[in-house]
Amino acid sequence: MARFFLLFCAAVFLLNFFALDVHSEVPQYEKLPDQDIRPLAYDIKLLPWMDTKDWLLEGETKIIFSSENGASVLSFHFHHWPPLYFEIVFDDLDHNVTIQSVTFNDTTDQVKVQLGEELQAGGTYEMYVKYEFIMTEEPSGQGIFKREYQEFGETRENTPGWLWATYATTQLMSTYLVAIVIGKFSVLYEPSIVPVFAFALPSRIEEASVAVQSSAFILEYFGNTWLNFSYSFPEMSVVPIESHPFGAMENWGLVQFNPSLFYYLEGRDLIAQEKSVIRVVSHELAHQWFGNLVTMDWWSQLWLNEGAASFYQYFGADAYDPEGKWMDRRAVLGVQPGYYTDAFTTALPISQEVYDGSFEFAQGSIIYRKGCAIHTLLLNILGNAYFEGTTQYFKDYGYENTRNADFLNALQQAADEESLNLPTELSYIMEGYLYRSGVPLVRVTRSYEDLQESVYFRQERFLLDGDDDDGSRYFIPFRYITSGRSEESEIS
Repeated sequence: MARFFLLFCAAVFLLNFFALDVHSEVPQYEKLPDQDIRPLAYDIKLLPWMDTKDWLLEGETKIIFSSENGASVLSFHFHHWPPLYFEIVFDDLDHNVTIQSVTFNDTTDQVKVQLGEELQAGGTYEMYVKYEFIMTEEPSGQGIFKREYQEFGETRENTPGWLWATYATTQLMSTYLVAIVIGKFSVLYEPSIVPVFAFALPSRIEEASVAVQSSAFILEYFGNTWLNFSYSFPEMSVVPIESHPFGAMENWGLVQFNPSLFYYLEGRDLIAQEKSVIRVVSHELAHQWFGNLVTMDWWSQLWLNEGAASFYQYFGADAYDPEGKWMDRRAVLGVQPGYYTDAFTTALPISQEVYDGSFEFAQGSIIYRKGCAIHTLLLNILGNAYFEGTTQYFKDYGYENTRNADFLNALQQAADEESLNLPTELSYIMEGYLYRSGVPLVRVTRSYEDLQESVYFRQERFLLDGDDDDGSRYFIPFRYITSGRSEESEIS
Protein backbone atom coordinates (compact mmCIF):
# COMPACT_ATOMS: atom_id res chain seq x y z
CA MET A 1 0.00 0.00 0.00
CA ALA A 2 1.34 3.39 -0.96
CA ARG A 3 1.36 6.06 1.72
CA PHE A 4 2.66 9.58 2.02
CA PHE A 5 5.95 9.53 3.89
CA LEU A 6 8.00 12.40 5.20
CA LEU A 7 11.54 11.12 5.63
CA PHE A 8 14.04 12.89 7.82
CA CYS A 9 17.54 12.00 8.68
CA ALA A 10 17.71 14.71 8.69
CA ALA A 11 18.83 14.14 4.97
CA VAL A 12 19.11 16.23 0.02
CA PHE A 13 17.22 19.17 0.99
CA LEU A 14 14.65 19.75 -1.70
CA LEU A 15 14.75 23.53 -1.36
CA ASN A 16 17.66 24.02 -3.71
CA PHE A 17 20.30 24.36 -1.02
CA PHE A 18 23.99 24.47 -1.86
CA ALA A 19 25.20 20.94 -2.44
CA LEU A 20 28.69 19.71 -3.11
CA ASP A 21 29.04 17.76 -6.36
CA VAL A 22 32.52 16.43 -6.86
CA HIS A 23 31.19 14.16 -9.59
CA SER A 24 31.24 17.11 -11.99
CA GLU A 25 32.64 20.60 -12.18
CA VAL A 26 32.52 22.24 -8.74
CA PRO A 27 32.04 26.01 -8.48
CA GLN A 28 34.16 28.07 -6.19
CA TYR A 29 32.51 28.51 -2.83
CA GLU A 30 32.90 31.55 -0.62
CA LYS A 31 33.27 30.68 3.04
CA LEU A 32 31.32 32.56 5.67
CA PRO A 33 33.44 35.12 7.49
CA ASP A 34 34.78 34.19 10.91
CA GLN A 35 32.28 35.19 13.55
CA ASP A 36 31.93 34.70 17.30
CA ILE A 37 28.72 32.72 17.19
CA ARG A 38 28.05 28.99 17.29
CA PRO A 39 24.80 27.30 16.26
CA LEU A 40 23.49 24.94 18.93
CA ALA A 41 20.19 23.66 17.58
CA TYR A 42 17.82 24.04 14.64
CA ASP A 43 14.08 23.66 15.27
CA ILE A 44 12.33 23.13 11.93
CA LYS A 45 8.57 23.15 11.28
CA LEU A 46 7.27 22.33 7.82
CA LEU A 47 3.90 22.48 6.12
CA PRO A 48 4.12 20.78 2.71
CA TRP A 49 1.14 21.32 0.40
CA MET A 50 1.43 17.96 -1.36
CA ASP A 51 -1.74 18.01 -3.44
CA THR A 52 -2.43 21.71 -3.64
CA LYS A 53 -0.52 24.96 -4.15
CA ASP A 54 1.90 23.25 -6.58
CA TRP A 55 3.74 21.46 -3.76
CA LEU A 56 4.57 24.68 -1.98
CA LEU A 57 6.61 24.06 1.16
CA GLU A 58 5.87 26.52 3.93
CA GLY A 59 7.63 26.48 7.22
CA GLU A 60 9.49 28.12 10.03
CA THR A 61 12.94 27.64 11.49
CA LYS A 62 14.28 28.62 14.89
CA ILE A 63 18.04 28.61 15.31
CA ILE A 64 19.39 28.61 18.84
CA PHE A 65 22.94 29.95 18.91
CA SER A 66 25.46 31.22 21.40
CA SER A 67 27.57 34.34 21.22
CA GLU A 68 31.10 33.32 22.13
CA ASN A 69 32.73 36.71 22.69
CA GLY A 70 30.04 39.13 21.63
CA ALA A 71 29.23 40.01 18.03
CA SER A 72 27.50 42.79 16.14
CA VAL A 73 27.42 41.16 12.68
CA LEU A 74 25.86 37.81 11.76
CA SER A 75 26.36 35.95 8.49
CA PHE A 76 24.54 32.86 7.26
CA HIS A 77 23.23 31.18 4.13
CA PHE A 78 19.71 31.62 2.84
CA HIS A 79 18.06 30.75 -0.44
CA HIS A 80 15.48 33.12 -1.94
CA TRP A 81 15.79 36.01 0.46
CA PRO A 82 13.74 37.73 1.90
CA PRO A 83 11.65 35.47 4.15
CA LEU A 84 8.12 36.23 5.27
CA TYR A 85 9.27 36.99 8.81
CA PHE A 86 12.63 37.43 10.52
CA GLU A 87 13.71 38.38 14.04
CA ILE A 88 16.44 37.72 16.62
CA VAL A 89 15.49 37.32 20.27
CA PHE A 90 17.64 37.15 23.41
CA ASP A 91 17.20 33.99 25.47
CA ASP A 92 14.90 35.59 28.05
CA LEU A 93 12.47 36.09 25.10
CA ASP A 94 11.47 39.58 26.19
CA HIS A 95 14.17 41.46 24.32
CA ASN A 96 14.22 41.71 20.54
CA VAL A 97 17.71 42.44 19.24
CA THR A 98 17.79 45.58 17.11
CA ILE A 99 18.57 44.91 13.45
CA GLN A 100 20.24 47.88 11.78
CA SER A 101 20.53 46.53 8.22
CA VAL A 102 20.32 43.32 6.21
CA THR A 103 22.18 42.69 2.92
CA PHE A 104 21.91 39.65 0.66
CA ASN A 105 24.42 38.36 -1.88
CA ASP A 106 22.46 36.38 -4.44
CA THR A 107 25.67 34.94 -5.93
CA THR A 108 26.81 33.24 -2.74
CA ASP A 109 23.37 33.05 -1.03
CA GLN A 110 24.88 34.77 1.99
CA VAL A 111 22.98 37.10 4.28
CA LYS A 112 24.79 39.69 6.38
CA VAL A 113 22.90 41.14 9.35
CA GLN A 114 24.27 44.29 10.95
CA LEU A 115 22.92 44.51 14.49
CA GLY A 116 22.17 47.75 16.26
CA GLU A 117 23.76 46.38 19.42
CA GLU A 118 26.46 43.91 20.37
CA LEU A 119 25.39 40.48 21.53
CA GLN A 120 26.34 39.59 25.07
CA ALA A 121 29.39 37.34 25.38
CA GLY A 122 28.24 33.91 26.48
CA GLY A 123 24.61 34.76 25.79
CA THR A 124 22.17 32.41 24.06
CA TYR A 125 19.90 33.75 21.33
CA GLU A 126 17.12 32.53 19.10
CA MET A 127 16.69 33.49 15.47
CA TYR A 128 13.25 33.03 13.91
CA VAL A 129 12.67 32.78 10.18
CA LYS A 130 9.34 31.99 8.60
CA TYR A 131 8.90 30.13 5.30
CA GLU A 132 12.44 29.15 4.34
CA PHE A 133 15.02 26.85 5.89
CA ILE A 134 18.08 28.78 7.05
CA MET A 135 21.45 27.63 8.29
CA THR A 136 25.18 28.25 8.44
CA GLU A 137 26.01 25.99 5.47
CA GLU A 138 29.51 25.03 6.52
CA PRO A 139 30.96 21.66 7.58
CA SER A 140 31.74 23.20 10.97
CA GLY A 141 28.26 24.78 11.37
CA GLN A 142 27.07 21.85 13.44
CA GLY A 143 23.93 21.63 15.52
CA ILE A 144 21.18 19.26 16.53
CA PHE A 145 17.94 19.19 14.55
CA LYS A 146 14.38 18.87 15.82
CA ARG A 147 11.76 18.44 13.12
CA GLU A 148 8.00 18.87 13.13
CA TYR A 149 5.79 18.12 10.17
CA GLN A 150 2.16 19.12 9.72
CA GLU A 151 -0.26 16.97 7.76
CA PHE A 152 -4.00 16.95 7.22
CA GLY A 153 -5.89 14.14 8.95
CA GLU A 154 -8.17 13.27 11.84
CA THR A 155 -7.58 15.33 14.97
CA ARG A 156 -8.01 13.95 18.47
CA GLU A 157 -11.58 15.13 18.31
CA ASN A 158 -12.04 12.94 15.19
CA THR A 159 -12.62 15.97 13.01
CA PRO A 160 -10.66 16.98 9.93
CA GLY A 161 -7.80 19.33 10.71
CA TRP A 162 -4.04 19.86 10.71
CA LEU A 163 -1.88 17.55 12.84
CA TRP A 164 1.72 18.05 13.94
CA ALA A 165 4.02 15.04 13.73
CA THR A 166 7.12 15.58 15.88
CA TYR A 167 10.34 13.67 15.17
CA ALA A 168 13.16 12.84 17.54
CA THR A 169 16.02 15.29 17.88
CA THR A 170 19.14 14.30 15.96
CA GLN A 171 22.68 13.96 17.20
CA LEU A 172 25.10 16.80 16.56
CA MET A 173 25.63 16.96 12.81
CA SER A 174 26.77 19.23 10.01
CA THR A 175 24.05 21.12 8.17
CA TYR A 176 24.97 19.88 4.70
CA LEU A 177 23.80 16.44 5.82
CA VAL A 178 20.24 17.64 6.42
CA ALA A 179 17.52 16.73 3.93
CA ILE A 180 13.83 16.04 3.69
CA VAL A 181 12.05 13.68 1.33
CA ILE A 182 8.28 13.78 0.87
CA GLY A 183 6.38 11.44 -1.40
CA LYS A 184 4.06 8.50 -1.96
CA PHE A 185 6.20 5.46 -1.22
CA SER A 186 5.95 1.80 -0.44
CA VAL A 187 8.46 0.41 2.04
CA LEU A 188 10.62 -2.69 2.60
CA TYR A 189 12.21 -3.56 5.94
CA GLU A 190 15.33 -5.51 6.88
CA PRO A 191 16.66 -6.04 10.43
CA SER A 192 20.23 -4.97 11.17
CA ILE A 193 22.03 -3.25 14.04
CA VAL A 194 19.20 -0.72 13.61
CA PRO A 195 16.03 -1.06 11.52
CA VAL A 196 16.77 -0.54 7.81
CA PHE A 197 14.05 0.65 5.42
CA ALA A 198 13.92 1.07 1.66
CA PHE A 199 11.34 3.49 0.31
CA ALA A 200 10.43 3.32 -3.36
CA LEU A 201 7.65 3.98 -5.83
CA PRO A 202 4.84 1.46 -5.27
CA SER A 203 5.21 0.16 -8.82
CA ARG A 204 8.92 -0.54 -8.30
CA ILE A 205 9.17 -1.60 -4.66
CA GLU A 206 10.26 -5.16 -5.55
CA GLU A 207 13.25 -3.66 -7.37
CA ALA A 208 14.50 -2.23 -4.05
CA SER A 209 15.29 -5.66 -2.56
CA VAL A 210 19.04 -5.62 -3.30
CA ALA A 211 19.37 -2.06 -2.00
CA VAL A 212 17.69 -2.80 1.34
CA GLN A 213 19.30 -6.22 1.85
CA SER A 214 22.82 -4.99 1.07
CA SER A 215 22.26 -1.90 3.25
CA ALA A 216 21.26 -4.02 6.25
CA PHE A 217 24.21 -6.39 5.86
CA ILE A 218 26.90 -3.80 5.16
CA LEU A 219 25.74 -1.40 7.89
CA GLU A 220 26.11 -4.16 10.48
CA TYR A 221 29.39 -5.31 8.97
CA PHE A 222 30.91 -1.85 9.13
CA GLY A 223 29.67 -1.12 12.64
CA ASN A 224 30.46 -4.44 14.30
CA THR A 225 33.42 -5.74 12.33
CA TRP A 226 35.35 -3.56 9.94
CA LEU A 227 35.23 -0.14 11.55
CA ASN A 228 34.54 -1.48 15.06
CA PHE A 229 32.48 1.57 16.00
CA SER A 230 28.70 1.48 16.34
CA TYR A 231 26.36 3.28 13.95
CA SER A 232 25.05 6.47 15.56
CA PHE A 233 21.44 6.90 14.39
CA PRO A 234 18.41 4.83 15.53
CA GLU A 235 17.50 3.73 11.98
CA MET A 236 18.66 3.81 8.38
CA SER A 237 16.58 4.55 5.29
CA VAL A 238 17.49 4.41 1.61
CA VAL A 239 15.37 6.05 -1.07
CA PRO A 240 15.62 6.78 -4.82
CA ILE A 241 14.95 10.35 -5.96
CA GLU A 242 13.89 10.97 -9.54
CA SER A 243 16.34 13.25 -11.36
CA HIS A 244 18.73 13.19 -8.41
CA PRO A 245 21.70 15.32 -9.58
CA PHE A 246 24.37 12.99 -8.14
CA GLY A 247 24.88 9.26 -8.09
CA ALA A 248 23.90 9.25 -4.44
CA MET A 249 24.13 11.38 -1.29
CA GLU A 250 25.13 10.12 2.14
CA ASN A 251 22.71 12.16 4.29
CA TRP A 252 22.87 10.80 7.80
CA GLY A 253 20.31 8.04 8.24
CA LEU A 254 18.56 8.80 4.94
CA VAL A 255 20.73 7.95 1.95
CA GLN A 256 19.36 9.09 -1.40
CA PHE A 257 20.14 7.57 -4.78
CA ASN A 258 19.67 8.30 -8.41
CA PRO A 259 17.23 5.56 -9.49
CA SER A 260 19.81 4.26 -11.98
CA LEU A 261 21.97 3.21 -9.01
CA PHE A 262 19.18 1.95 -6.77
CA TYR A 263 16.78 -0.34 -8.63
CA TYR A 264 17.64 -3.88 -9.69
CA LEU A 265 15.36 -6.69 -10.88
CA GLU A 266 16.81 -10.16 -11.30
CA GLY A 267 16.10 -11.64 -14.71
CA ARG A 268 15.61 -8.24 -16.31
CA ASP A 269 18.74 -6.26 -15.50
CA LEU A 270 22.36 -7.12 -16.17
CA ILE A 271 24.50 -8.44 -13.30
CA ALA A 272 26.57 -5.26 -13.70
CA GLN A 273 23.55 -3.27 -12.47
CA GLU A 274 23.38 -5.35 -9.29
CA LYS A 275 27.09 -4.76 -8.69
CA SER A 276 26.63 -1.02 -9.15
CA VAL A 277 23.85 -0.93 -6.56
CA ILE A 278 25.96 -2.89 -4.05
CA ARG A 279 29.03 -0.69 -4.59
CA VAL A 280 27.18 2.61 -4.22
CA VAL A 281 25.26 1.37 -1.17
CA SER A 282 28.56 0.39 0.46
CA HIS A 283 30.14 3.74 -0.42
CA GLU A 284 27.32 5.79 1.09
CA LEU A 285 27.17 3.65 4.23
CA ALA A 286 30.92 4.10 4.76
CA HIS A 287 30.14 7.82 4.82
CA GLN A 288 27.98 7.33 7.91
CA TRP A 289 31.33 7.18 9.72
CA PHE A 290 33.72 8.98 7.35
CA GLY A 291 32.00 12.32 6.73
CA ASN A 292 28.97 12.10 9.00
CA LEU A 293 30.28 10.95 12.38
CA VAL A 294 33.58 12.75 11.73
CA THR A 295 33.45 15.59 9.21
CA MET A 296 36.30 17.37 7.48
CA ASP A 297 36.83 20.91 8.74
CA TRP A 298 36.65 22.43 5.26
CA TRP A 299 36.10 21.30 1.68
CA SER A 300 39.82 21.57 0.88
CA GLN A 301 40.27 18.28 2.75
CA LEU A 302 37.26 16.49 1.29
CA TRP A 303 39.43 13.42 0.64
CA LEU A 304 39.02 12.61 4.36
CA ASN A 305 35.39 11.82 3.51
CA GLU A 306 35.49 10.61 -0.08
CA GLY A 307 38.84 8.84 -0.16
CA ALA A 308 37.91 6.71 2.85
CA ALA A 309 34.44 5.88 1.51
CA SER A 310 35.95 4.99 -1.87
CA PHE A 311 38.36 2.63 -0.09
CA TYR A 312 35.97 0.98 2.35
CA GLN A 313 33.21 0.51 -0.22
CA TYR A 314 35.09 -2.47 -1.63
CA PHE A 315 35.40 -4.18 1.75
CA GLY A 316 31.70 -3.76 2.50
CA ALA A 317 30.75 -4.99 -0.97
CA ASP A 318 33.14 -7.93 -0.70
CA ALA A 319 31.62 -9.04 2.61
CA TYR A 320 28.09 -8.93 1.17
CA ASP A 321 28.99 -10.38 -2.24
CA PRO A 322 32.14 -12.50 -1.78
CA GLU A 323 31.98 -13.86 -5.35
CA GLY A 324 32.09 -10.38 -6.85
CA LYS A 325 35.93 -10.14 -6.93
CA TRP A 326 35.71 -6.76 -5.24
CA MET A 327 39.39 -6.53 -4.35
CA ASP A 328 40.20 -6.88 -8.04
CA ARG A 329 37.60 -4.22 -8.79
CA ARG A 330 39.26 -1.94 -6.24
CA ALA A 331 42.48 -1.99 -8.25
CA VAL A 332 40.83 -1.55 -11.64
CA LEU A 333 37.97 0.80 -10.74
CA GLY A 334 39.06 2.34 -7.47
CA VAL A 335 42.72 3.18 -8.03
CA GLN A 336 43.87 3.11 -11.65
CA PRO A 337 41.50 5.83 -12.98
CA GLY A 338 42.98 8.17 -10.40
CA TYR A 339 46.48 7.51 -11.73
CA TYR A 340 45.36 8.60 -15.17
CA THR A 341 43.87 11.91 -14.03
CA ASP A 342 46.87 12.61 -11.79
CA ALA A 343 49.36 12.04 -14.62
CA PHE A 344 48.77 15.42 -16.30
CA THR A 345 50.53 18.69 -15.59
CA THR A 346 47.10 20.28 -14.95
CA ALA A 347 46.34 17.92 -12.04
CA LEU A 348 45.73 19.52 -8.65
CA PRO A 349 46.73 18.13 -5.23
CA ILE A 350 44.14 15.99 -3.52
CA SER A 351 44.24 18.24 -0.45
CA GLN A 352 45.32 21.71 0.63
CA GLU A 353 45.96 23.44 3.92
CA VAL A 354 43.56 26.21 2.91
CA TYR A 355 40.44 26.99 4.94
CA ASP A 356 38.66 29.65 2.91
CA GLY A 357 37.24 30.05 -0.57
CA SER A 358 40.62 30.51 -2.26
CA PHE A 359 41.33 26.80 -2.81
CA GLU A 360 40.59 24.90 -6.00
CA PHE A 361 38.94 21.50 -5.99
CA ALA A 362 40.94 18.66 -7.49
CA GLN A 363 39.16 16.63 -10.15
CA GLY A 364 36.62 14.19 -8.75
CA SER A 365 38.63 11.23 -10.03
CA ILE A 366 41.59 12.34 -7.93
CA ILE A 367 39.57 12.95 -4.75
CA TYR A 368 37.86 9.57 -5.01
CA ARG A 369 40.37 7.29 -6.76
CA LYS A 370 43.61 8.74 -5.50
CA GLY A 371 41.98 8.91 -2.08
CA CYS A 372 41.33 5.18 -2.35
CA ALA A 373 44.96 4.61 -3.42
CA ILE A 374 46.27 6.62 -0.44
CA HIS A 375 44.25 4.52 2.00
CA THR A 376 45.57 1.39 0.28
CA LEU A 377 49.11 2.71 0.78
CA LEU A 378 48.41 3.44 4.45
CA LEU A 379 47.06 -0.09 4.97
CA ASN A 380 50.15 -1.60 3.31
CA ILE A 381 52.47 0.47 5.49
CA LEU A 382 50.65 0.05 8.81
CA GLY A 383 48.86 -3.30 8.60
CA ASN A 384 46.54 -3.84 11.56
CA ALA A 385 47.57 -0.48 13.06
CA TYR A 386 45.65 1.17 10.23
CA PHE A 387 42.36 -0.24 11.52
CA GLU A 388 43.23 0.36 15.16
CA GLY A 389 44.07 3.97 14.37
CA THR A 390 40.86 4.45 12.41
CA THR A 391 38.76 3.21 15.35
CA GLN A 392 40.62 5.57 17.66
CA TYR A 393 40.00 8.39 15.18
CA PHE A 394 36.23 7.86 15.60
CA LYS A 395 36.53 7.74 19.39
CA ASP A 396 38.60 10.91 19.55
CA TYR A 397 36.70 13.01 17.01
CA GLY A 398 33.14 11.69 16.88
CA TYR A 399 30.67 14.55 16.18
CA GLU A 400 33.58 16.91 15.48
CA ASN A 401 35.43 18.41 12.52
CA THR A 402 38.93 17.27 11.64
CA ARG A 403 41.91 18.06 9.45
CA ASN A 404 44.51 15.84 7.83
CA ALA A 405 46.81 16.00 10.84
CA ASP A 406 44.12 14.61 13.14
CA PHE A 407 43.66 11.48 11.03
CA LEU A 408 47.38 10.92 10.52
CA ASN A 409 48.10 11.46 14.23
CA ALA A 410 45.54 8.79 15.15
CA LEU A 411 47.26 6.36 12.78
CA GLN A 412 50.71 7.33 14.06
CA GLN A 413 49.61 6.70 17.64
CA ALA A 414 48.35 3.22 16.71
CA ALA A 415 51.64 2.49 14.90
CA ASP A 416 53.62 3.56 17.98
CA GLU A 417 51.48 1.38 20.26
CA GLU A 418 52.18 -1.63 18.03
CA SER A 419 55.91 -0.71 17.94
CA LEU A 420 56.01 -0.49 14.16
CA ASN A 421 59.43 0.50 12.89
CA LEU A 422 58.45 3.21 10.44
CA PRO A 423 61.35 4.88 8.62
CA THR A 424 60.07 8.32 9.65
CA GLU A 425 56.93 10.08 10.88
CA LEU A 426 53.78 9.13 9.00
CA SER A 427 52.92 12.79 8.36
CA TYR A 428 56.22 13.20 6.50
CA ILE A 429 55.65 10.02 4.46
CA MET A 430 52.23 11.24 3.36
CA GLU A 431 53.13 14.88 2.69
CA GLY A 432 53.90 14.40 -1.00
CA TYR A 433 50.78 12.35 -1.68
CA LEU A 434 48.44 14.84 -0.01
CA TYR A 435 49.87 18.22 -0.94
CA ARG A 436 51.50 17.61 -4.32
CA SER A 437 49.93 16.35 -7.50
CA GLY A 438 51.43 13.67 -9.69
CA VAL A 439 52.17 9.97 -9.95
CA PRO A 440 55.66 8.71 -9.04
CA LEU A 441 57.44 6.49 -11.55
CA VAL A 442 60.18 4.26 -10.11
CA ARG A 443 62.78 2.70 -12.41
CA VAL A 444 64.69 -0.30 -11.05
CA THR A 445 67.96 -1.41 -12.67
CA ARG A 446 70.37 -4.21 -11.80
CA SER A 447 74.11 -3.92 -12.16
CA TYR A 448 76.80 -6.62 -12.19
CA GLU A 449 79.89 -4.43 -12.36
CA ASP A 450 83.02 -6.00 -10.88
CA LEU A 451 81.01 -9.17 -10.27
CA GLN A 452 79.03 -7.31 -7.61
CA GLU A 453 75.26 -7.43 -7.99
CA SER A 454 73.57 -4.11 -7.17
CA VAL A 455 70.07 -2.77 -7.56
CA TYR A 456 69.41 0.93 -8.20
CA PHE A 457 66.14 2.79 -7.74
CA ARG A 458 65.44 6.08 -9.49
CA GLN A 459 62.28 8.11 -9.02
CA GLU A 460 60.67 10.69 -11.31
CA ARG A 461 57.25 12.10 -11.99
CA PHE A 462 55.19 10.20 -14.56
CA LEU A 463 53.41 12.47 -17.08
CA LEU A 464 51.11 11.74 -19.99
CA ASP A 465 51.27 15.24 -21.47
CA GLY A 466 55.02 15.78 -21.56
CA ASP A 467 58.32 14.64 -20.13
CA ASP A 468 59.19 17.70 -18.07
CA ASP A 469 59.91 16.24 -14.64
CA ASP A 470 59.09 19.04 -12.21
CA GLY A 471 61.18 17.57 -9.43
CA SER A 472 58.25 16.28 -7.34
CA ARG A 473 59.39 13.39 -5.16
CA TYR A 474 57.49 11.05 -2.89
CA PHE A 475 58.43 8.93 0.09
CA ILE A 476 57.99 5.35 -1.20
CA PRO A 477 58.47 2.39 1.16
CA PHE A 478 59.66 -0.83 -0.57
CA ARG A 479 59.65 -4.41 0.60
CA TYR A 480 61.89 -6.94 -1.11
CA ILE A 481 63.38 -10.41 -0.79
CA THR A 482 66.53 -11.91 -2.32
CA SER A 483 67.54 -15.40 -3.32
CA GLY A 484 69.73 -15.59 -0.25
CA ARG A 485 67.09 -14.48 2.26
CA SER A 486 63.53 -15.72 2.67
CA GLU A 487 62.29 -12.88 4.88
CA GLU A 488 61.28 -9.47 3.59
CA SER A 489 63.54 -6.45 3.93
CA GLU A 490 62.51 -2.82 3.70
CA ILE A 491 64.02 0.29 2.15
CA SER A 492 62.58 3.78 1.66
